[in-house]
Amino acid sequence: MAPYTVAQDVGGRSHQEDRYVAEEMERGYFFGVFDGHGGAEVSDMAATIAPQFFSSAFKKRNYRGCLRAMTRQLHETTKMLPSGASMSVVYIPKKGRYAYAAVLGDSPILWHHKKKVCISPDHNIRSNPVEAAAAAARGGQIVNGYLMDPQAGASVGLQMARALGNAALDRVLAREPEIFKFPVSPKKPVIIASDGLLDPGHRVERQAEQIEILYSLARSGGEADVLLQDALSRQTHDNVTVIVYRHAAG
Repeated sequence: MAPYTVAQDVGGRSHQEDRYVAEEMERGYFFGVFDGHGGAEVSDMAATIAPQFFSSAFKKRNYRGCLRAMTRQLHETTKMLPSGASMSVVYIPKKGRYAYAAVLGDSPILWHHKKKVCISPDHNIRSNPVEAAAAAARGGQIVNGYLMDPQAGASVGLQMARALGNAALDRVLAREPEIFKFPVSPKKPVIIASDGLLDPGHRVERQAEQIEILYSLARSGGEADVLLQDALSRQTHDNVTVIVYRHAAG
């Protein structure tokens, strides 16, 4: 039996732009959530080729280097496409005690460490003023919670300051992922999701409470479908994708 479950729904949207990867590799598990916007071309492409790029860069224990090389290749492959996507990728060695993650954008990863629920870096300009300031320093303009490029000549806006694709915003977007590791253990599940699981509006006060509720559901045995139903009951009005992974003992 696989140590993970996956659930997905269009939520309040007319079509699904999220794509995901949940794949067992020889020495570990590879997970990815790509939340598409402006179409699913980038999210679809990234989910299809990310495992190949990661595997081709695979070097013993240099997981951070593999994730960085993978992200670089994904950017080179998608940078001329008009649609875009967030990226949250996690690699978990089967016999390891740590997971390794790379994040571009605002698709959350949740885990438990030192008696608290932790969440991955968020590159949404509505909830991260540091990212908003960095985007402005690159020449971006923040209009009603959206990052725009005044030189692009088109009314294209994005909530995120880092993403794949989005050719029209290339000048003002950052493409470097945040790469980090976190501990894993049998009693502490890992959740990888699109932001439709929490609050697509990225209201910090709402997210903090919801993170605790969702992680409590997973820790008490709730699988991906249970977390999905929680999101749908809250009517987040967005595509929802959720992966719940449980690390094996030993």
